[in-house]
Amino acid sequence: MEAVVDGERDERLVGRLRTGADDAFEELYERFVGRVHGLAHKELGDRAEAEDATQEVFLIVLRNVERYAELGSLDAWVFGITRNVVRNRWRARGRREAREALAGVPPASATPEQELLEARVLAAVRDVLDGAEEWEADVFNLCCLSGVSKKEAARRIQRSRYAVSASLERLRSRVARQLA
Repeated sequence: MEAVVDGERDERLVGRLRTGADDAFEELYERFVGRVHGLAHKELGDRAEAEDATQEVFLIVLRNVERYAELGSLDAWVFGITRNVVRNRWRARGRREAREALAGVPPASATPEQELLEARVLAAVRDVLDGAEEWEADVFNLCCLSGVSKKEAARRIQRSRYAVSASLERLRSRVARQLA
């Protein structure tokens, strides 16, 4: 009975959002903002980034309210959007961290031989990541650059720990082959 009531409430709210009712967005925002922000903050670990992600979620909801299909719950739709926004921010963060790490300057005490080796390794990693699937590059960025555990990386990208481990092994093997 409660699911029917919630479903009907969702349908009415979405209908009001579609017609541009003044109070509809306020009701949607009040209903979801705390939970959306809480999830974004938990996953991203940064309050300011979670606030930005929360704003992005509500913009996406408003822009796509016509696409909402009443087949599922409004909660599932909003939190699906939240998960996608968070995942996109992880990817962007990982790419940014990878660029920064790959563009890093070797320590002043490095010998020319060490600098050459580091440059070869970084070039091999770049080549391998450029040819990898996006989720595999995400795994590498999370585990190797951000220090996230395989278990946590698997949870974040919604893959099994086995898939994460296998992907890391494949990427490491590809880098090793390029360096051989």
